[in-house]
Amino acid sequence: MQSQPVTQTLSTPAADPRVARVAPHRVTRRYVSVLAGVLLLWALPFTLNVLIDPLWYFAGNQLTPFNYPFNERLSKANLFQQALASDTTPDCLILGSSRTTLLDASRIEGRHCFNYAVSQASLADNLAIAKYVRALGVQPKTVIIALDGFLFSTNHAGTKLPMPPFYAQGAPPPGAIAAYLSVDALDFSYRTLTNDAPNDRYYDNAFVVHAIPGSGPFEPQPTLAPEQPTKDTAFNQFSLGPFRLDPIVAEIRTVFPKAEYIAYVPPVAAEYPARLALAQTLGSYLETQHAALSSVDALYDFSVPSVMTRNPQHTYDGSHFYKASNDQIAELLSAHISKGGINTTEYPEALALHTLSLTTYRNAFDAQVSQYLAKHGPRGPGTAGPSQDGPKAPSSATDN
Repeated sequence: MQSQPVTQTLSTPAADPRVARVAPHRVTRRYVSVLAGVLLLWALPFTLNVLIDPLWYFAGNQLTPFNYPFNERLSKANLFQQALASDTTPDCLILGSSRTTLLDASRIEGRHCFNYAVSQASLADNLAIAKYVRALGVQPKTVIIALDGFLFSTNHAGTKLPMPPFYAQGAPPPGAIAAYLSVDALDFSYRTLTNDAPNDRYYDNAFVVHAIPGSGPFEPQPTLAPEQPTKDTAFNQFSLGPFRLDPIVAEIRTVFPKAEYIAYVPPVAAEYPARLALAQTLGSYLETQHAALSSVDALYDFSVPSVMTRNPQHTYDGSHFYKASNDQIAELLSAHISKGGINTTEYPEALALHTLSLTTYRNAFDAQVSQYLAKHGPRGPGTAGPSQDGPKAPSSATDN
């Protein structure tokens, strides 16, 4: 029998034409299915992030009335971009820390203010924000800056939060698409839905700040002593001094040389200046605030013990005051803007430092601290007076 050629015996059978027709379609459908699944995995969290808008690129949270400040340095930049795109460009800039975020900019009459205060802001942060606003072409008529006492403490060890790189570049924030495809944004959205707030504040749908329901009120110590630690963490992060003026205040003034700079010291529970008196650093606190007047046009001190600061029902932690108290601050600032000054007797919660000499300011502050210590201070002879921490500075026509 004749054998088959080797090449014929080992040859590959002809492909089935039905397989040739079906395989490409199956592969295509498989790729389409995988691609659709990937797109769905991206689309669902992106849509959720857009609806909750945890970084405030759009209109804020559309699912619940709470906008939590997870990243105020980015979120406020997004809000500012929206303000620039509106019919009214801000002509008033508010700078400060978390205490100042509670100041409702819409309550300040006579200006279109934008509240650019951010949590744990340092003076360097305020300077960076002011320069950023200038880089975007905005020249405000009025700059309202909060001069928290802890900013001048030589022993303050506050947490330093970094400013995003786009501030130094004078560029717009990163786009919403990249931000809302990130895991961080999804985490913020989840925390918003579960009311896992980063602190005791939230922004409403108009981006006005409120204390979270159930926060506070503050519980002051019934009797103070110099060595006694406060129960409240808001004071634990602030040193008892001594205090010294930071030259950055003067640098902030140079950013908008034609603007009026109105400074104010945010209110704190009356316990805090009383503790400064017991620690014998109240004098340096007052002298430092007074010295800041060289860099501002007006300065109102709400940290003096008053009806506002002696009542623990006005603050949830002794450091951050409820909206009603901040509305009083807005009323005073409005009066200053509209009248070019105020009648200090109409606003007993603040001392107008720019109308007082240092000696007069110090005496007025000391008197209020003495009243508080008479009720809550340590008993017995030998207790230091309110500002017996050094020689008094000479009388001055200005103070902070």
